[in-house]
Amino acid sequence: MRKLATLALMTLALAACGESPGPQPASEPVLSVSVHPASPQAGQNVTFTVSLTGGSGTWNVALFNQDPDGRVDQLYPNRLPDGQPTLTPGATLNFPPPNARYLFVAAGPFGTNTLLVYATQNTLDLEGEGLSRYDNAQAQFASVVGQGGDPLSPLHAKLRLLYPGISNVIHYEVTNPAPVP
Repeated sequence: MRKLATLALMTLALAACGESPGPQPASEPVLSVSVHPASPQAGQNVTFTVSLTGGSGTWNVALFNQDPDGRVDQLYPNRLPDGQPTLTPGATLNFPPPNARYLFVAAGPFGTNTLLVYATQNTLDLEGEGLSRYDNAQAQFASVVGQGGDPLSPLHAKLRLLYPGISNVIHYEVTNPAPVP
């Protein structure tokens, strides 16, 4: 009887210290995205950083940028090396990737841009689902199908329907630098 009481006390002590015997469930995944610089001016190089915390496994990533005129460009996936990105918890992803042979440069139209990042553990086939298309066989980036109005909202809804996952939407301003007198 004495051994049983000691074991029960040890279990209670471990639970009180925040430790519990056995496996812990993974925390809910959270997808974050940021723009660098936060408010780019025309002509500046822009980088987007995507990160994943919590969850488990490998996540396939799609990244879309909508300009103030409503045009949506699909940045990821693309046909370039490293153009089919994945994330695991604790990892980050940059667009353009380090050592890329291309830049993303802020340009007009000036105003508020919207950035949508979407991650799913399913394989993405955005072109096959009719969500985006490449203009030709040499095109490296796809355009979102159904441009006009606010195409990002219906795209986001279709992504959630076709590919259960997580997302984040942020806004950033692209400005025209003041002319130098």
